[in-house]
Amino acid sequence: IGKKAFAWCRKLEFVKASGVIEIGDKAFMGCESLTDITLGSKVKRVGKKAFAYCIELTHALLPGGISELGASAFEGCRALTEVVLPENLKIVESGMFYACTSLSNVSIPRTVRYIDETAFAYCISLNEIDIPYSTVVNKNAFFECNIEKAS
Repeated sequence: IGKKAFAWCRKLEFVKASGVIEIGDKAFMGCESLTDITLGSKVKRVGKKAFAYCIELTHALLPGGISELGASAFEGCRALTEVVLPENLKIVESGMFYACTSLSNVSIPRTVRYIDETAFAYCISLNEIDIPYSTVVNKNAFFECNIEKAS
């Protein structure tokens, strides 16, 4: 799916991409009515800001084969509550979940080696997170979060 392919399609509600290998930069950015994303097992890359500002997005199923989630991929998805990051992911890029104000549960796999700046900034509902021991965390990765427990 190419860059900006469905950007700002305000009435698009569901995405099921089964034969797709790559989601381009800003492919679904600003799809305000999008609530559910199911990506097939062939997806390897999700581009920068691919789903940014999908303000009604509550569910995103990310297959384990994804090795790259671009910077700010889910920025401003304020209805997103839970994310399970794919097993092949090595870096949580900057701004990936910036201002996802309803995000309360994140599962970070052991493969993640680095969490970049502002990756979870302003995720005000995120109060507990389990980070693998070997993961390096940028000092501003959780800026303005209310994390009570990090392990």
